[in-house]
Amino acid sequence: MPRTLSTVESAVHLLERFDADHTEWTLSALARHLNQPTSTVHEALSTLAAVGLLQRVGRGRYRLGWRLLKLSSALYGSLPWYAPAHDAMERVARRTHCLAFLCVREGERVLCVARSVQGRGGPL
Repeated sequence: MPRTLSTVESAVHLLERFDADHTEWTLSALARHLNQPTSTVHEALSTLAAVGLLQRVGRGRYRLGWRLLKLSSALYGSLPWYAPAHDAMERVARRTHCLAFLCVREGERVLCVARSVQGRGGPL
């Protein structure tokens, strides 16, 4: 595999460690979790922070950066089906008083791309 592809795959793998249960990582904890040398993870974190995909929030602590939100907005705007599907999801949540999710299939995985803000006791 070419080094460039390997580097990008490593960066994506690192970014995917950030989730609802792990909104921040320390350098040492992430290096242990990835089973990689601290120097390698530090280089990746520094690079991702420099381009805005991560944000340094303290000594050796990182969280997702605002640039990801900008990319997310661009993606949603490029999908002609997203707005109508999102509206339908919200209608289902309002009518059922349940939380609703909008998901897409990506290969063998299902990704949740939106969650209703209404549903739990919201108006009909």
